[in-house]
Amino acid sequence: MAEDTDITSISYKLYKIMNKEIGSKEIIQLLQTRNNILHKLREEYMREVCNHDHFLSGSRAEGFRFPTSDVDFMVVYNVVAVIINDATIHPMASIRFKMETDQTRCGFCLLRFVSQNDFLDTHIDITELCVPYKDGLYLTNTAWKDYLKRYIKDSCTHGPCESGILDGMEYDIAHSLKCKWPKSAYPCIQKLLRTKWPSLHDLSGIVSNGCHIVPIGDKTSYKEFLEWRISFSVAETSLIQEMNHCQFLTYGLLKMFLKEAINTYMRPDADGLLCSYFIKTTVLWEIVYSGPAWREQDLLKWFWICFRRLLSWVSDGYCPNFFIPENNMFLGKIYGRSQKNLLCHLTSLYRCGYKCLLGCTSFFIEFGQVLRQPTNVVLSRIDEDSTHFCVNVIDTIATTYHDCATISNVSRYILLIERMARENNTRIGTQVLSSSLQRFKQQVILLSAIQSLSSLRNSFSSNRMRHHAVVKYINALKRTTIDLSTHKILSAIIFYKQGMYHHVIRLARNLKERLQSPHVMYCWNLSAFKYRELGGDYTPVGVMMRKFLVMKISLNKNTCLLEVFPEHGCTKEEILYSPMVLLNFVLYLSYTYLFLFSEANSVLDELELLMNHDDGYHVCVETRAISWEMLGICQEMGGCLEEACLSYQNALKEQYQNSFLEVTLSRLRNLNATLNNY
Repeated sequence: MAEDTDITSISYKLYKIMNKEIGSKEIIQLLQTRNNILHKLREEYMREVCNHDHFLSGSRAEGFRFPTSDVDFMVVYNVVAVIINDATIHPMASIRFKMETDQTRCGFCLLRFVSQNDFLDTHIDITELCVPYKDGLYLTNTAWKDYLKRYIKDSCTHGPCESGILDGMEYDIAHSLKCKWPKSAYPCIQKLLRTKWPSLHDLSGIVSNGCHIVPIGDKTSYKEFLEWRISFSVAETSLIQEMNHCQFLTYGLLKMFLKEAINTYMRPDADGLLCSYFIKTTVLWEIVYSGPAWREQDLLKWFWICFRRLLSWVSDGYCPNFFIPENNMFLGKIYGRSQKNLLCHLTSLYRCGYKCLLGCTSFFIEFGQVLRQPTNVVLSRIDEDSTHFCVNVIDTIATTYHDCATISNVSRYILLIERMARENNTRIGTQVLSSSLQRFKQQVILLSAIQSLSSLRNSFSSNRMRHHAVVKYINALKRTTIDLSTHKILSAIIFYKQGMYHHVIRLARNLKERLQSPHVMYCWNLSAFKYRELGGDYTPVGVMMRKFLVMKISLNKNTCLLEVFPEHGCTKEEILYSPMVLLNFVLYLSYTYLFLFSEANSVLDELELLMNHDDGYHVCVETRAISWEMLGICQEMGGCLEEACLSYQNALKEQYQNSFLEVTLSRLRNLNATLNNY
């Protein structure tokens, strides 16, 4: 009895440690909500501008934040349709292949060429990537990967993916094709229906989303280059998002155990045999066998049960795929001497009992204390503040690139988020969706204001009519407030575009005083301690954001200032601005156009001081390039040509300086030519 009490106590303490290492229930929900929103927005954008879709997959899509995890993407080419029978119709696809599974091992297929619509421009003759086999043409996975590899620089092929490093982050991109749910995976759906997990609605969504075909064959087959693997990556992510928190933490604990305790001390000939996909499969099978009701005080028990199941699979040399159990995922990978060495290593860990978790370097000190005194150890505060983290998620969604250049595009995003809000049933998800909705409404108001007021100006309407229209849009922006500064800076842009420079100056002065307050928090360097100090533990996140938070400003070619239009004109992407720099920029321009040169020079001095001495507090790395650009424009207008040259050169040095590089070079060349003529 005492031993059971100790195990329960150890499980509970381990649960709290995992909350620190992986995240609390609310934070995992936030991460998953963020991924879902970004995926839906990206899908909506991609549908209009190109013939493919791409989305996050792997551990980051599931809600994990391991620092060593690479970023996994799946690219789906909608121009190519994979059909299961000849009666299937895909009006949007110009190339059709038929899936054939009768000549391959379970979990793999061949893609037989059916037709290509010559009237649609696909930039490719797909038959060039096919080879004759028996009585038809079949698409080879090697030719498909070689063809698409040309679009990804400095990458190497790794399994079905193209791998590389971008901005210091490792990535894997799988070029896949979409297909309906295969017949061989329907028994899995029946199995989940009997388990009553997940809900019938979610299960229906999983089946309707179908599966994907990725370019890698069966390594034990003589025709490996012809075969393709059936991937259920989207279905797996959906199932993981339906796990309760104990199941999710068990999955995360097993992933950490695999990386830090199993693979770290593996013999060279057995290294890398086990991957996290096998861990995922183990947990999913255990949920089906044991039922979905896992409790936090049983975390250690479920870890041990899953570990034991994995050990038995290695011993038998058979790991059944969750969706197609006839597919042994160990075949051709774990066998012979390497299987014996792996089994020996796992058995030695198993004999250590719960102490095997001490091999996890991420938390072995805390877990060691728990094992020594399971009932007396008091852990420090380890739950990350979810409302503080919610702010970061909202900012990520608001400033991630979407095509907001037209009202119709933004309106589609608004309808999409409203639909997601109706389907959402979590408090934290509602907050994120509500704030994201307000941000897109701000974009609609700004675009409407610029278009409407421009037409009034061109039609020579009275100043009184224009003033009433401006006030109407400014009040509309106030009603969409989600942070301290965004609606005020957008209001300043509207005033500036209408030549109402005195209004800009009055608004900018008041806002600058607020932004320089010690209580203000910038979203890119939020401090959890400061957030709590200002009352974040007991104040709703929406109120905290409106009172103290400053977010980055996102503008496009239709909403930007005329002075930086060349930078926006050369890219479809929106450009992020530092609120403090953009505010000073608008203020400097307003003083200059009112011929208040003394005040303009004072603002320029402040801007120079800010850019030369800021440590990332006011100007984050994503906004530094355009900030140097704006400083250079101000210096050039003020006649400080040599200083302007230095500012443009600093803009060229910035890490995120990619989208308007040519414009910066052009400004620099023109400025050098002017200096040479003096």
